[in-house]
Amino acid sequence: MKLGIPKYYRKRRLDSKSIVALLTICWRQGIVRSTRWKFWYNLSQVIKRSPRLLTSYFIVCSYLEHFTEYRQIVRDKINAQLAAHIATSKEKKEEVRDILLR
Repeated sequence: MKLGIPKYYRKRRLDSKSIVALLTICWRQGIVRSTRWKFWYNLSQVIKRSPRLLTSYFIVCSYLEHFTEYRQIVRDKINAQLAAHIATSKEKKEEVRDILLR
């Protein structure tokens, strides 16, 4: 995705999915997150300086929502795999130690 003012701008109609997505982004990033003040400040700056980039701003915010959740899922899976690996490596070390001490 290229950032900046789009060369070709066409107006889109807002459907119910877009409205739900917009409200979800505003709820999660504008109210729930600790970075909410930054979200509202950046939104006001986009509206004030270049309103044509408003759609792009919300698209980037939706990317953040998606990848933040995805990052947490991947982090949990990696931690589970790491814990399983550490547990099996400890068992193997104990088996080797028992064999050597016999």
